[in-house]
Amino acid sequence: MSSIKITTTPPDLFARFERYPRQLDKVLKTTMRAALLAVWENVPAYPPKPKSSWYVRTGTLGRSLGVSEGGGKIGSPDVFKIEHQGPKYLGTFGSNLNYAPRVIDPDQQEMPWKRYWWTTDTIKHRAEPKVISLFEAMTEELAKFLGGTG
Repeated sequence: MSSIKITTTPPDLFARFERYPRQLDKVLKTTMRAALLAVWENVPAYPPKPKSSWYVRTGTLGRSLGVSEGGGKIGSPDVFKIEHQGPKYLGTFGSNLNYAPRVIDPDQQEMPWKRYWWTTDTIKHRAEPKVISLFEAMTEELAKFLGGTG
């Protein structure tokens, strides 16, 4: 019998596959944290107080999101967590204030906040380009890891 043998498996490929779950876990966790930071940095400043407003601003909602009334980071958000759920991670950013949904959720209360206050969708849309680029970079990093160049 005459034969030709061809091998296409790089010598350490199987070792990289064995290490891949740990690498994936590490990179997913790091990227999710960076994504939550991107969300946090995109919380807008408070809208200007209406002239007809009867309430006194305390800045509590902003502080619960880890930002000042001007929009800069201060303290820590009430909710900034990363949960490992089976094969994926879930990142959550937000406020624990009982009235926060009426003010900043997409289905915010009609008066006095509707069309006046920004919503969590505003934050999402502002952060989305950076979050997408973070996960694209993560994918490239993982491909390099499997390719043996990273």
